[in-house]
Amino acid sequence: MTACESRKPVRHSAMNAGYLAEAPAGEKGVESIVTTVAGTDKNAPEIVTSLTFDSEGRIISESNNNGNRAYAYDEFGVISAVGDDMVKAEYNEEGDLTHIHFGDTDSENPSDVYFTYDEAGRVTEHLSTRDTMSVSIYYEYTSEGLPSVKQVSYPGISSTINYDEKGLMATRTDFDRDGKELRTINYAYTFDDEGNWIKAVGKVKPNKWSRPKTFETITREISYYEGPYIKNEAAASAAPVTVSHASAPGRSSIDRYFDDLSYRFKMAPYTLGTSSTTMFVIMIILTVLGAGLAIWYGAAEFDVYDDLLGEPGANGMKRVWMYNWRPYQAVLYTMGCILVGLIASILVLLIVGGIFWGIMWVVKGILWCLYYLGWILAILGGLALFGKEPMGCLALIVGIFLIGCENWIERTGEMLVGWGENFLESANFFGFGLGLFTNFWDVIILIVFAPIALFVAFALVIIIFNLLLTGAEWVFTKIYSINRPCPQCGKHADYDYIIDGTPHPVALRPGIYGSFHHTHYSRLGIPEYRIPTMLLNGRDRLDRRCRACGAMINTSGSHSVGTDVHIGLVGHVGVGKTYLIFSGLKELMTEFGDDIEQVDNADRNLDVEVKSNQIHARRDIQTDRRTSYRAVQLMLKRSNHLVPYHLHFYDVAGEQFTTNTALNDDAMRFYTNVQSIVVVVDPLMIDTQAPGVRATVQFEQWQKEKNPRPMRYNPAETLASLNAYLEKYGRSARKIDLTFVLVKSDMGYFEAMGYPASPDSDRICEFMKKELGMTTLVNTGEMFRSVSFYATSVYTDNRSTLRELFFHLLRQRKISC
Repeated sequence: MTACESRKPVRHSAMNAGYLAEAPAGEKGVESIVTTVAGTDKNAPEIVTSLTFDSEGRIISESNNNGNRAYAYDEFGVISAVGDDMVKAEYNEEGDLTHIHFGDTDSENPSDVYFTYDEAGRVTEHLSTRDTMSVSIYYEYTSEGLPSVKQVSYPGISSTINYDEKGLMATRTDFDRDGKELRTINYAYTFDDEGNWIKAVGKVKPNKWSRPKTFETITREISYYEGPYIKNEAAASAAPVTVSHASAPGRSSIDRYFDDLSYRFKMAPYTLGTSSTTMFVIMIILTVLGAGLAIWYGAAEFDVYDDLLGEPGANGMKRVWMYNWRPYQAVLYTMGCILVGLIASILVLLIVGGIFWGIMWVVKGILWCLYYLGWILAILGGLALFGKEPMGCLALIVGIFLIGCENWIERTGEMLVGWGENFLESANFFGFGLGLFTNFWDVIILIVFAPIALFVAFALVIIIFNLLLTGAEWVFTKIYSINRPCPQCGKHADYDYIIDGTPHPVALRPGIYGSFHHTHYSRLGIPEYRIPTMLLNGRDRLDRRCRACGAMINTSGSHSVGTDVHIGLVGHVGVGKTYLIFSGLKELMTEFGDDIEQVDNADRNLDVEVKSNQIHARRDIQTDRRTSYRAVQLMLKRSNHLVPYHLHFYDVAGEQFTTNTALNDDAMRFYTNVQSIVVVVDPLMIDTQAPGVRATVQFEQWQKEKNPRPMRYNPAETLASLNAYLEKYGRSARKIDLTFVLVKSDMGYFEAMGYPASPDSDRICEFMKKELGMTTLVNTGEMFRSVSFYATSVYTDNRSTLRELFFHLLRQRKISC
């Protein structure tokens, strides 16, 4: 079918196959390729070929050492001329070029090129004829459509080319006209950013009698269009369409790197400086032996590998291994030993190879000495025969024999020297080392520094992990309001954790000494104790000492992690705050049973059970001065709360709540964390004549009868001091719940004033305003977030009012009862 007949678009697959078959890929079209071939003969000139393509991917010019040639196309994309030759092109129905005829202007020296295709449109046979000469090329392809084998036949020589999985020429084997193998060339490639190879190094492996291996180098300079090839649609429906060159999809630089690395490893046997498997194995063995000897020497003489996990410092703490320098030193030393072993093995093999090469030259010299000795014997034998000496005959025979062996001596000498040179080349691993570094320098650096990088990366991971642990615990404590202030001073200072009477020497948190636990060692390196680093895995069970006030905090081995709840009782000296706290807490412990537990009570000075029994026996109790500001602590579990509630009840000394007492640190400790305040009022002790108090005459008479003692106080002073403390230390009353509690209700003051024995909150408020004349005090309490009123007694058999009071305090803090 000629160019003008109806057919599918012109594909030019055959015409461009020879130029673009070697994987021009990427998103951009190829504009030109300049190829330079440096052969094995250093004296031969380089072969330079330049190809140029138009924006549609068609070849438009070609130049080489023999000259230049341009390609022309008609309006339908059909080849019309190649250089000065007239061209006649034929296509099949699929649009593939099947025959192209070249003819000079005088129609002399014509030539023809024929193409055959498979069903997928790939060239399977390429035949060129000119006069009596012909060149044939046969192609085979993989299932992915890439070339796998190419058979080329020239007059007098043929080649078989095998391609790798990328469609690149991997090996080329040349044969003479009799089919005898001449040489094999193994190729390795370097690629540009578009995925096209720009350098190919071919190692020429000759037959066993030839000279040592040489190299062929092919470089390509590729320029690209800004974008892919364009597609030029034909004007007429019957006209052919030129299809653009299909660019391979783009790949990321990381993908290309690993593809290239995989290819380099595959071609390593051909690109490195030796192909002798035996010598390579010997070199590896020598390297291992040398490195092993150096490692043994370093371990024996310099203790390089001792204490890789570190050793305890002066404080008895040992860092986690990745925070010590010795593992990194050991890795560097090991890598250095391997490098020294490799260099030493190369030197040993080079020396052995040189000795063998020298011996072969000596043997060759000896053989030539025998040859010249034959001439000497022949001459001497001839002279002896002329002198009529019979022995001259033997010398003459031996000399003639040695002279006759000249060709054998020459061949044997060359063969021995060739063996020596081949052995020396095989033993010359400097070329191997150079090739190894040239082709795999990035891998070598990766191998040398990978262990150190892994150590550093692992250390960073552990650091980040420790920070995440610390952060997770911090978030957890913030979500559940776990602050763990000192129960003595209320400050959130760091604690010294006391182990066997001695503070733990470092901060007890995830870090360089361990993530979940710290281990302390004796001076002999023997572990003494192991303690947790986090609240969530048991740090709260440890005895600790507040750094601010020096108070010892002992949770008796119980968990003390919970949502902080701080409740303080304030009032004048002697109003019964201590009695109220321990009696009320006893009710809570009775009500909640196993769900509640007292903690931090190692010395029993604040033991709820002991104190409540003393109160029940009507024995006088007095707050120990050593724990006068120390919170009574309990852990209360609730099913609707993930963590327990850590209850702190403060019995604040009454001396702090008079207007004559200066503000001091002891008072500040109480106000640091308090969330609910109970103002304890004893009606029998109030000063009915104090400013702001307007008690009724009936109540005054009743008070004198029941409590004739002269000790009186003004509750308004307590509340005024309370407000002053809050203002001084930046606490807003609007964030605190206030509860007024009238104690000693069993004394009958409600009944005496005409009220029920157990009045409700409104009647108690009314009682305080009308009977006690404390309207100003009650109104002042409205500045707090909430105000409640309760009345109770610790000596009555009816404990419901006491129990309800403490349930109310818990409900204020949103704790279910």
